[in-house]
Amino acid sequence: MKALTFLLLCFASVALADDFKTIDGKEYKNATVSRVEPDGIVLSSKSGISKVYFTELPKEVQERLTTPQKPPHTPPNKSQMASRPAKGLPSN
Repeated sequence: MKALTFLLLCFASVALADDFKTIDGKEYKNATVSRVEPDGIVLSSKSGISKVYFTELPKEVQERLTTPQKPPHTPPNKSQMASRPAKGLPSN
C-alpha cells in the first residue's frame, strides 16, 4: 500500500511540472510552481529553487498564475441550510 501511495505522489508531481520561459529567453524545464507570491512565483526544478518575477514572464503566463481559480460549486449540507434564515423571513 505504501508503494502505491508513493507511486501516485510521484506521478502527481510529474503531472504538475511545466516548462517556463521568461521574456528574455531564460528557460526553466520541468519546473513546479511551489508558491505564488504578490510579485512573482517560486519555481522548483532539478537545478534548484528560483524566484521569477511576474515582470519577467509573458503576459499570458502572468494571467494564468494570478487569476484566482474558482473552487467547484458544492451545495450546502443540511446543517448549513438549517443555520441560515429563510429568504424573505426576518432573522432573530
